[in-house]
Amino acid sequence: NFLELFKNANYIIYSFPLYYFSVPGLMKDSIDRELPLNLPFMIENKSGVGLGAHPSRYDNSHQKFILISTCGFYTSIQNYDAVISMFDRICGKDNYLKLFVGQGELFNIPELKDRTDLYLHDVKNAGTEFITTNKVSSDLLDKLSVDLYPKEVYEKWADDSWGVSKDDENQKNNVDSALIFTKQMANLYNKNNYPNKDLVIEMRYSDINKNYQIILTKEEAIVKKDEFSNPDTIITTPITVWKDIASKKYSGDEALYKGLYKVEGDFNTMINWNKYFGFNNNAIKNIGTNKKESKTSMLNFLIPFIINFIALPIDNYYGAIISISLISVFYLIMFKTKKVIYDYISLCFNICFALISLVFLDKASIYINSIPYLMFGLCWLISVFFKLSLSVYYSINDYDDSYYNNPLFLVTNKIISLMWGIYYIITFIFTLLMNIYMPSFDLYLIIINNVGPIILGFVTKWLINFYPRHLAKGKKEIREIIFS
Repeated sequence: NFLELFKNANYIIYSFPLYYFSVPGLMKDSIDRELPLNLPFMIENKSGVGLGAHPSRYDNSHQKFILISTCGFYTSIQNYDAVISMFDRICGKDNYLKLFVGQGELFNIPELKDRTDLYLHDVKNAGTEFITTNKVSSDLLDKLSVDLYPKEVYEKWADDSWGVSKDDENQKNNVDSALIFTKQMANLYNKNNYPNKDLVIEMRYSDINKNYQIILTKEEAIVKKDEFSNPDTIITTPITVWKDIASKKYSGDEALYKGLYKVEGDFNTMINWNKYFGFNNNAIKNIGTNKKESKTSMLNFLIPFIINFIALPIDNYYGAIISISLISVFYLIMFKTKKVIYDYISLCFNICFALISLVFLDKASIYINSIPYLMFGLCWLISVFFKLSLSVYYSINDYDDSYYNNPLFLVTNKIISLMWGIYYIITFIFTLLMNIYMPSFDLYLIIINNVGPIILGFVTKWLINFYPRHLAKGKKEIREIIFS
């Protein structure tokens, strides 16, 4: 039955771990069972490898061969020479696809899913390309040839996983799993992002009553279990929570939002955590391609309103013409940016409102200055009642897509959107009343309506920094008051 399945298959995939520089014994047994697929006669080897061969008993011209394998060394280079030599004889030189990668045990470690999932995604794409085109693009092969982690990072990570030092194997009966975990976390430190001075992070694992320090230096991250230095940042957490964060069961922001851990001292450590210990997926994604993913821009939403805010109060007729012209030109300039629903609302409303101000010039003049503020405020305010508030669509550019489900990120943006929405509803009412009862104070109105957003911008920046720090101290009053 095995031989029947084999000879009728269109694709033969050999998937195995590297065992002592060759295939595992069971894999070799299955390869040996393929021998009856060949005739016993001797022929000259046309594959260019070896001096003898057996002709195939059946027509196998339809078959494509794929080798998928991982090994425990930091790289696959030169470690698969024996395997390649064997399959060059079996399949023919350069007649099969090779997907070999080192650092194989990392694929089974949840804490490294950011990197391994990206690699597996590229492997899946390679399979799709091979099935549809019988080859894999050079760009994708370039991505798959990149080591998961640099040699020095991987080898330290692998060595520390044994729980003993190279110099003292007597420790093997007293393995400290929390220390191993902390060391492996520290081994991911990217020294290129050294924070200008040595940074001392103290990890207090509250469920096991153990404390460790990670010291980030110019050259490496040092882990200490005694003789502590004064910490810059103290993280108090159950180790189970931190392992869940590391394995991406939930994000650090989500855990912070839920009050699962607390932070004391310099909170900038948490803001820059992924920079210190994270993996730069974008560096790998961009290998072999010049394609850049388009991003959203809040200018698409803001500029049409700003143009109307400025142009229409100056002169209703010519201001409307200027508004329509400038908004149209602006959108041509911003054509390549990614658009979201609020960009289209802004475009349609402001073009239509400028047209209406032309048609109903005299009747609408009292509302010209105020109605755009109402619409602007409603966009912010109404968005709060949806999962993704208005500001999420633009601030997501600084984060990855996982933040669409990050509660801290979402709630912070809801607070920001609520704040701007309320401000502009008040601005609408204030502007309307000023136009009705105090029309001679136009200059003061313009000054007030332009200074207000500047002040609110500083408040927004302060809130972005304050709110996560507030939660980090175990306080949730703002969230509970507004969104409970």
